Amino acid sequence: MATASAMVIKRSELDHIQKTLVPPPADQVASTGDGWTKHLKSKARAETWTNTLDGARAKNLAETKNRLLRDELAKQKVDEEEANIQLENRKRIITRANRILYDEADRVKSFQSKMQLCDVLAEREAQTQLKDELDKLDQIREERYLEMDMHNYRKMMERELREKMEPSECCLTGYEHVPLSPHVAQERQSGGAH
Repeated sequence: MATASAMVIKRSELDHIQKTLVPPPADQVASTGDGWTKHLKSKARAETWTNTLDGARAKNLAETKNRLLRDELAKQKVDEEEANIQLENRKRIITRANRILYDEADRVKSFQSKMQLCDVLAEREAQTQLKDELDKLDQIREERYLEMDMHNYRKMMERELREKMEPSECCLTGYEHVPLSPHVAQERQSGGAH
């Protein structure tokens, strides 16, 4: 009598199904010999083959898993770099905000304005010193120019005076560039008597 949910099979079929699906106990394997050991070795060797459907499927799964792992590692690296960039940006913004807050304080503002005033006064002092030095140089240059002018004027006056005081022989003849012959010069010295 069979119920609707159960199925009746023969004892020989049950034994055959158990032999193929369930490994026999260790004491039975030892008594049957190398058959079962060879079967396990063959099955283990067949699992490494890639030219079978199961091997190709396993290889594709392993490659997919490796690719996904590499992609995940690359994404984690990019995320880590982005997090570092964001952290640096936050630090820079916080530092700038702190600097602005510090600069906006009244004490700092007054200190900075006083420092700027000191810088302006020092620059103004340096400019006046430079102007004084340039004025002194101009005055020295002007004095030297006047001294040279006076010296040249004196020389010119002395030369003119010398020319007026010494009558030259060439001026007496009327020819400035022609010297007198020794005979004419002797005649003039003797008084012009012929």
